[in-house]
Amino acid sequence: MRSEIRLGQGKMSREYIFRGKSKETGKWVYGSFLKFHGFQIFDYTLNAWVSVDGHTIGQYTGVSDDRGNMIYEGDWITNPNNPYIGVGIVYFAQGAYYIRFTENNILPLNRIHSFWSEIMVVGNIIDENEGD
Repeated sequence: MRSEIRLGQGKMSREYIFRGKSKETGKWVYGSFLKFHGFQIFDYTLNAWVSVDGHTIGQYTGVSDDRGNMIYEGDWITNPNNPYIGVGIVYFAQGAYYIRFTENNILPLNRIHSFWSEIMVVGNIIDENEGD
């Protein structure tokens, strides 16, 4: 789903895509989000509303990694060319997306390509916590 927002004379387009885990199957679904009788995502591939676990919902950040994977809130990303940087988690705060590596090492996600030569999604907090 593409939403268009007009700002003054110009235009700004952004995709508003959410993901969440289906309560029925436990699999990720992607689409439009609605909070009505619980949490629902309209899955574009199924062409149907799917009830999802509210704790698993994350929004697409508008940024993709170098392999073309869309980066969502809660994803873990790293720079495969620099093993010393570690893995950071993507989160939303104060109107923007950030990557937190440590308490004092936070980078703005929308500028990550100017800091790193390569970024890669390596997992997410939801799937990791389910494995515990």
